Amino acid sequence: MKRYSIIIVLLLIVFNTRAQVSERTIALAGKFHYLLTHENYTGAVTYFDSIVGNLCSTKKIK
Repeated sequence: MKRYSIIIVLLLIVFNTRAQVSERTIALAGKFHYLLTHENYTGAVTYFDSIVGNLCSTKKIK
């Protein structure tokens, strides 16, 4: 019985961790979308890594 309890606890930890990552990803995407819709391109570029960030222009393209 003890073995099953440990397995259940480990599964709950794994599922809880995956939910937190998902919520964090959604929050980051929301912040990124907010920056783009408010034309804060300089702020949006900070979400990219250095390689992609260097390729992007922060000037508004019409």
